[in-house]
Amino acid sequence: MHEKSSELLKRIRGRLHATARRMTLADFLFGCVLTTGAIAGLWLVATLIEAGWRLDAAPRTTLFRIVGLASFGLLAWFLIRPLLKMLGILRDRGPEAMAREVGSRMPR
Repeated sequence: MHEKSSELLKRIRGRLHATARRMTLADFLFGCVLTTGAIAGLWLVATLIEAGWRLDAAPRTTLFRIVGLASFGLLAWFLIRPLLKMLGILRDRGPEAMAREVGSRMPR
């Protein structure tokens, strides 16, 4: 491979890697906003259910556990997963997938 070709390929791969990091950070920040709103909505609905029906201890505990599990699931999917990708623990998109995604967002 010619020296200029090799340098160009290296620059393209570096830019794709930087783009992947920015997109993962955007996913993480989007997850922060989405998770905050969804958890607030879950607690609002749970509070309205509890206040409307004046639940006893067992149904209130069940409702609390359901809201807690849903909140944990949202946190894991929308915050912890992108964070683990940013830290390199989970595998992120490959260079080909990233190039396709960038190409689909910025058509000629």
